Amino acid sequence: MLFSVLRMQRHFDRHYDPSTVERSWYSEWLRLDLFSCPDETDRPRYSILMPPPNVTGVLTMGHVLNNTIQDLYIRYHRKLGKVACWFPGLDHAGIATQSKVEAEIFRTEGKTRWDLGREEFLKRVWEWKERYGGIILEQLRSLGISCDWKRTLFTMDESASNAVREVFIRLFDAGLIYRGKRIINWSPQLQSALSDEEVVYREVEDTLYTLAYRLEGSDTDFLPVATVRPETIFGDVAVAVHPEDERYRHFVGKRVRVPLTERYVPIIADRYVDPTFGTGCLKITPAHDPNDYEIGVRHGLPVLVSIGPDGRLNDVAGRYSGLDRFEARRQIVEDLRAEGLILAEAQYSHNVGFSERSGEPIEPYYSDQWFVRMQPLAEPALEVVLNGMIRFFPEHWVKTYEHWMRNIRDWCISRQLWWGHRIPVYYAPDGRYTAARSIEHAREKLGLGPDAELWQDEDSLDTWFSSWLWMLTTMRWLHDGKTEETPILRTYLPTDLLVTGPDIIFFWVARMIMASLYFRGVIPFRDVYFTSIIRDDKGRKMSKSLGNSPDPLALISKYGADAVRYTVLYLAPVGQDVRITVDPVTQDAPQMELGRNFANKLWNAARFLALKADDVGVGAERSPLPAEEELSIAELWIRSRLHATIDAVRDCLERYRINDYVRTLYDFFWHDYCDWYIEMLKARLDATSAVERKQALVRFALGIFEDALGLLHPLMPFVTEEIWHRLGMRSQEESLCTTLLPAYNPAWRNERVEQQMAILMQIVESFRMLKATANAKPNEQPPAFIRATADSVGVIEAHRVLIGSLARIAEPAILPADDPKPSGALSALVRDIELYLVVGDHVLDRERQRLLAERQRLEHLLLQTRARLSNLHFVERANPDVVERERAKEATLADALEKVLASLQHLSETS
Repeated sequence: MLFSVLRMQRHFDRHYDPSTVERSWYSEWLRLDLFSCPDETDRPRYSILMPPPNVTGVLTMGHVLNNTIQDLYIRYHRKLGKVACWFPGLDHAGIATQSKVEAEIFRTEGKTRWDLGREEFLKRVWEWKERYGGIILEQLRSLGISCDWKRTLFTMDESASNAVREVFIRLFDAGLIYRGKRIINWSPQLQSALSDEEVVYREVEDTLYTLAYRLEGSDTDFLPVATVRPETIFGDVAVAVHPEDERYRHFVGKRVRVPLTERYVPIIADRYVDPTFGTGCLKITPAHDPNDYEIGVRHGLPVLVSIGPDGRLNDVAGRYSGLDRFEARRQIVEDLRAEGLILAEAQYSHNVGFSERSGEPIEPYYSDQWFVRMQPLAEPALEVVLNGMIRFFPEHWVKTYEHWMRNIRDWCISRQLWWGHRIPVYYAPDGRYTAARSIEHAREKLGLGPDAELWQDEDSLDTWFSSWLWMLTTMRWLHDGKTEETPILRTYLPTDLLVTGPDIIFFWVARMIMASLYFRGVIPFRDVYFTSIIRDDKGRKMSKSLGNSPDPLALISKYGADAVRYTVLYLAPVGQDVRITVDPVTQDAPQMELGRNFANKLWNAARFLALKADDVGVGAERSPLPAEEELSIAELWIRSRLHATIDAVRDCLERYRINDYVRTLYDFFWHDYCDWYIEMLKARLDATSAVERKQALVRFALGIFEDALGLLHPLMPFVTEEIWHRLGMRSQEESLCTTLLPAYNPAWRNERVEQQMAILMQIVESFRMLKATANAKPNEQPPAFIRATADSVGVIEAHRVLIGSLARIAEPAILPADDPKPSGALSALVRDIELYLVVGDHVLDRERQRLLAERQRLEHLLLQTRARLSNLHFVERANPDVVERERAKEATLADALEKVLASLQHLSETS
């Protein structure tokens, strides 16, 4: 077993290799079943719902960021001694999955879903799901996430489907689900309605045509109406102007003729019209524009559909019937020109919605659909956010949420798809219909006999209709269609945290709050953390379509999962976007070196401790710690820093300052422990010959390191687990996953010691700088002197040996207040403390001459480079890459020269 193998040796390779470590540890965690949680418990608990990735999905950097945050909190609370349950799952992704399977069938068999029929097609989708679905969950394991995998739910599982059907029926019976006509996003290619999040907007260059709508009874008077979609004129039912527009207000109540038709439509006044845009006259086409539809409702206008669901003009368009909408536009424009009805043409940039799946421009379409009445559900869902029962991080999203909830519209939940939860509505020949669990149930509700003919609605529900029940279905609510109370619900609802993107605050977060309050009377989660958007180095959102989205698995393979986890959170301050630079060919990501370097720093520190433990004979059994009175400033300081870090970690994570949490641990390990404490430990070990004393010091160092590893484990689980076991400080088989976090002890916070150490550290750094200025060799130990102030002389006197050892100089002597400055010395000032490093006049002169020569060389090169860049012939005709390299060279030379000049200035001031 992995545990026992590690306990047999304390061997550390010279370099850390995450590839073998990460694979073996994840398997071990699963073998030990460390992530499973009971349905019921008396212990404190903590729970998170995983936003279910699409069954068709593959791992993206967005998934990495989102799931790393979730795993951080689950692992942290698990180490607080809680039952920490993370509910994973997969979304059936209606349109995405159906499109993928349809494309595969057509590619391999040349058939459509219509050729196969509904039953056979759905059989093929389930076969595809069993072969390829869920790959993303396997990929997420490579990131180290610690879900309770036995609770994985697929939104089309029978238990979830039972709940979805029952919810529809209850809302239908309560009058909150209804069938009605509305303008929806329509994909002519997919032949289905689309939700708003399935529409992507792109800026498109179109032609804005100004058309003449002739006034009734006049051959010369007209209203100029601008449009980019002349193919929709056959659906026009009015022309609107602003009621205060002096140019047109006197036309209100009259009629104009729709171009290329014999129809006349009224001129109406509506404040929606912007008199400064276009001509100030707006054609009203309720069937093909959502804003026009709202105007039509206000004015009681008819709805005239002129474009069918296949994207072709219908009989309303007369001779253009049967033409595709874009071909119709071309012919209609030609005919309008021929009749002199085009007054002007201009290029016009505007945003156009495209189907995310099929890629074609969506068509606003007026059709019969199923809707949820949202206003009654929205009011309580808004209240729990405004009163703080549910907290948003960052908090500014509350305003966005409030605006949307106060202006909420009914939710179109029907999709013209086969893959998904089929709408449980049954129709009778007499036109009546009802929502029911089965055809028998429908006959009963409609008062019909057992042989009455009924047929079920052909459409499926919007994918979000199952997702909004996620907090309930994952906990087995209505898994059989009737059981409302389950032990899991009583134990884990409300959940504690939801981590998600702000782009689905309305489509998912708000709807889950509504559903949980309506069906259970409780909030679904206490806190919502909205993640950053990950962008490339040019500020563009990472996406497959732009080709700027790296493969996270390649990054994990190259740098290690811990390094990737560390880096994405290090770079993600709350409320700010993350910029990551990745070479699309080599998958080199310079920022990932942050995480890899940090993991290597930990490894090297642990390796040093292991070597020292072996040297002094610290075994697997716990050696005694030094007595409190034996602790020097080094031990007191690092212990104080550890407990300051423990407190800061708690504070950062409670306030969702995740980036600050990462940087806090970085500062402790890299600066406090490795840069300072380990160097002090070396000096302490060198200064004593007593084996027991050495053992106690190493044991103390290991204890501090072990506690700090526990704090870091939720962020970097693999390397911390590996180090923890290789150091062999536990006598039984345990995992760092489940050992408790170190407790904060305010008695071990020592502000006085930290202030003293701050002075000593500044003194050491200043002596190091003076030694570097003199260009002294590392093994040289020049004499040093300190003129201390009255309030600092005591701590300096007590630690002269430590200062000399850390600065690699001779043990500094205390210089009396009235003694002159030593000859041939460089000097520095720390607060009011004077420092002198005696290097000799000849050394100062030698270094001064070297710097003067370097200044002359750099000035000559910089002059040449700037002359080349000031030559317009060179700049305009040379290869742009060559010019850019010269500019980069200029910047490098200028920076080097600035440093040389600063060194000369410093030499002048301190000698």
